[in-house]
Amino acid sequence: QALQRVIELKLRADDLLDQLRVEKGIAEAARQEAEVANRAKTQFFTAASHDLRQPLHAMGLFAEALRQRTHEQPEVANLVNSINASVDALEGLFSELLDITRIDAGGVEVRPQSFEVADILRKLRLHFEPTAFEKGLALTLRGGHRVVHADPLLVERILRNLVSNAIRYTNDGGVLVGARVRGDKVLVQ
Repeated sequence: QALQRVIELKLRADDLLDQLRVEKGIAEAARQEAEVANRAKTQFFTAASHDLRQPLHAMGLFAEALRQRTHEQPEVANLVNSINASVDALEGLFSELLDITRIDAGGVEVRPQSFEVADILRKLRLHFEPTAFEKGLALTLRGGHRVVHADPLLVERILRNLVSNAIRYTNDGGVLVGARVRGDKVLVQ
């Protein structure tokens, strides 16, 4: 009976091992499929952002040419300036999209250095304060005197994205960005 029981356990273990091999194969195939899909997504975004930049750049050139011809008509000049600002904003978004795509592909070299958070907060204020004001929101930026060691371009991109979304989805009150010390790190919230 003991021998019979050992044989049954051995057969059960073999069955479980076979089942595990099959499931491992399925999981590996799914992982490879996900990697292929991720590479395809990255290639698509890289091509799309590059292809979309070309007509956007042309729009900027046309708007600038139009602006140079509208010195006598201030209301038209204001419209053209708004078009230029929109084109600049779109170019910035496409740059961010391309950078995100490069990060996904592992093609962004991180260049950490020490810098004051105030450098980035100043840029955020210049870029987002008018938008916040238009929505009736207060934009408060604190902790700029903190010095951090990171890649300032990547930190700025992340904060631009977060502040942009915060302003977009906040209907009243304000948006607060603060750099606070937590132990030996600076936490930006």
